[in-house]
Amino acid sequence: MLVWLISFAKVCFSVIALLFSLFIIRYVLLPLKRMYELRSPNASFYFFPGMGFNRYMKRDLKEKGDFLYSIKHYRDTHQNEKYEVTNLGGSVTIMLRDPEYIKDFASKPGLYDK
Repeated sequence: MLVWLISFAKVCFSVIALLFSLFIIRYVLLPLKRMYELRSPNASFYFFPGMGFNRYMKRDLKEKGDFLYSIKHYRDTHQNEKYEVTNLGGSVTIMLRDPEYIKDFASKPGLYDK
C-alpha cells in the first residue's frame, strides 16, 4: 500500500511539474521570444507575465471608468514612439501609433500576419 502511494505521489508531482513547465513556456517564454523579435528604438516594449495587459485594463475601468484609458492617452506621454509591443496572455499585440505605419498597414493588409 505504501509503495503504491509513493508511486502515485511521484506521478502526480510529475504531472504538476509538466503542466507548470507548459504554462511557463506558453505564457512567458514564447511571447517574450516573439516580442523580442519586434524590438526597435522607436517602440515601447511592455511584457506582463500571465494575463498580460488585461490587468491594467481592469484597473483603468475601475479608476477611470474606461478600460481603454491607458491606450487612448498613450500618445500624451510617448510622442516619439511609432508602435507599442505588449502581450495579452500568450499572444503578442502590436499597437500602431504612427499615422504612416497605420496607413501602410491598412493599404497592404496581405503583407502582415493578423
